[in-house]
Amino acid sequence: MVIDCHVHTGGHETAGEILTAMDAAGLDRIVLISHQPGSSNPGWPNISTREALEHTARVAAEAPDRLVPFAWIEPLLPEALQELGAGEVTEQRWLGGNAAVFLGL
Repeated sequence: MVIDCHVHTGGHETAGEILTAMDAAGLDRIVLISHQPGSSNPGWPNISTREALEHTARVAAEAPDRLVPFAWIEPLLPEALQELGAGEVTEQRWLGGNAAVFLGL
């Protein structure tokens, strides 16, 4: 089994697009890291923590045997910590139990 443990979403792709790319690369599973909320990177969408988590949850739910969701929580954003209790993180099995948090310091 081949697993890529560090794959970021762009905040817009579908599960089908991700699975097609995984198949082309010979990947069985990936850890799908939610898009960086509040991004100021050129060409990246500037989406909220909620939008990033919802997108990752929606995509991962379509192929839970292949896509393992991982929450990117940006602690410098005012809404970040309250989103840890959001339904996307607590109702779906995210990496590390209910949630694994990447602190982007």
